[in-house]
Amino acid sequence: MSLRGLLIVVLTLVLAGCSWRAPQAPQDNYLMHVVLVWLKQPGHAEHRRQIVEASRQLAAIPGVRELRVGPVVSSERAVVEDSYDVALSMRFDDAEALQAYLQHPLHVETVKTRFMPIMQRYQVIDFGSP
Repeated sequence: MSLRGLLIVVLTLVLAGCSWRAPQAPQDNYLMHVVLVWLKQPGHAEHRRQIVEASRQLAAIPGVRELRVGPVVSSERAVVEDSYDVALSMRFDDAEALQAYLQHPLHVETVKTRFMPIMQRYQVIDFGSP
């Protein structure tokens, strides 16, 4: 092989190694259930902790694929909603799994006995895979 042919082969291999494809997100179906909680006593550290602790127990309910919970992160940015105290984010496979979760005795009891006594209000946002 000539020097020119070798150079073409080497450059082709180098350039082929430089190609890039954006990573593809998994194409699974999901439904996200987000809950923002405002306390009767805004900023009350112990009540925030109680909501977080009670929420973590909800992960044991069948159908909950993932549960994240935590206190608000304050922000100076005007576009950031930071007036709530605690946020929960849960992932389900579909609307049926979410509905079963909402009717599950542990969820009903937790909301009634652990959330309602210290919660002023809440806002729910549900969204899913296209």
